[in-house]
This record gives sequence, C-alpha cells and structure tokens, in this order.
Amino acid sequence: MYYKLISIRKTKKITQKQIANLIGMEQTTYSRKERGISPITIAEWERIAKALEVSVEKIVEPNNNNTQSFFNEKALSLQNVVLIKKSYEKIIKAKDEQIALLKEMLDKK
Repeated sequence: MYYKLISIRKTKKITQKQIANLIGMEQTTYSRKERGISPITIAEWERIAKALEVSVEKIVEPNNNNTQSFFNEKALSLQNVVLIKKSYEKIIKAKDEQIALLKEMLDKK
C-alpha cells in the first residue's frame, strides 16, 4: 500500500514537499505517513488521492505482482507491532483485574 503511494507520487513527478503542501501538512509529517511510520486517516487518504488525481482504491489496492518491497515489509511489521501491543494491553488489563480481585479478597480476610 505504501509502496504504491510512493510509486504513484513519483510517477506523477510530485515531491513529498509538493504533496504535503497540497494536502495541508508539513513535509516531515507526510514523509512519516508515506513510510508507514505514522497512520494515515481516511480523510488524509482522500486528500492524498485527490492531490494525486487517483482514487483511494487505486492507492490501497494490493499489487498483483509478487515483488516484495522494503515499504510493504515495514508496513506489515508496523501492523504486527500494533496487534502485539493491543494483545499485551488486553493481557495487562486482565492481570490488573486479577490483582485487584486478589487484593480485595485479602482485605476481606
């Protein structure tokens, strides 16, 4: 997805700074989003697509070729980190609830 975004932008000979200006954000912020470091909101996807004169679907649809890119791998890694973080947060919450219950049981004794 991010690889396609970069590819479309470069094909249209638009720099990160130019597209950032078109969508109303700083170049450094756009760069982090384009590389998958920061998430892109739906509204931002729409503004990016409009600036590139393509549909959002065109940017986010999967490639049909088998080429792997650094950006695709990085995006998957970031998605995995987010999923792992959410899992850990659920585990921590459950453990906190168990600790609170055990403390409550000890206080009753």
